[in-house]
Amino acid sequence: MSIQNSAWQEDYCACPNSTPMILDPRCVRLGRDDLFPNPDFPYEGTPLEELPFRCLICAKPIYFQALKLHPVQVEMLREHIGKWSRMYFAIGQLRQKPYFEWSESQTSDINSPINALGREMAFDVRDARICYYAIYPDEQPDSCPLCGQKLVPYDYSYNLLRETLVCSDCCIAIG
Repeated sequence: MSIQNSAWQEDYCACPNSTPMILDPRCVRLGRDDLFPNPDFPYEGTPLEELPFRCLICAKPIYFQALKLHPVQVEMLREHIGKWSRMYFAIGQLRQKPYFEWSESQTSDINSPINALGREMAFDVRDARICYYAIYPDEQPDSCPLCGQKLVPYDYSYNLLRETLVCSDCCIAIG
C-alpha cells in the first residue's frame, strides 16, 4: 500500500518529528491470523499487527520511514524490533500457570532483559525523534525506577486512564 493513500495516512501519526514518541510493548501483537505483509516490516506475515512506536500526543502508530533514518539504520531497527517483539510476545504467552510469576516479573521489572532491550532501542532512535520506553506498573511511582529522579508529568496524556510520567534521562514513560 502506498504512503500517498490518504485513508492509510489517517491511521498513522502526522505530528512533526519534534513530538516525542513512545515504544509501547502493549502494542506487540502476534497472531496466527496475521498473514498480511506490513509495508513497514521486512518480512511477509509480519509479527506486528501494529507498529510499536506511538506518538505521545495523538497515540497513533509511527511508521519506520517517518523517523527519517538512514536506510541501513531502518533495517537494523526493523530487525531489532522484530526480535524484541517476538521475545515479548513469547514471554506474554507464558502468563499461565506455572510460569505466570516468572513472565509477570520479566515484563514488569524494568531491568529484565526484555525491558532492557526495549529501553536500548528507545534510546537508539532518540537522534531521529525523542523516544521513551513505556512501562505499566500497578502503582504509579513518584521516582524513576532506574535513576531515582522525580518523574515529570508529560503535558499531553498518551494514556487516557492516568497521567503519563516521564524520565528524560532514562527514556522511560510510565503510564
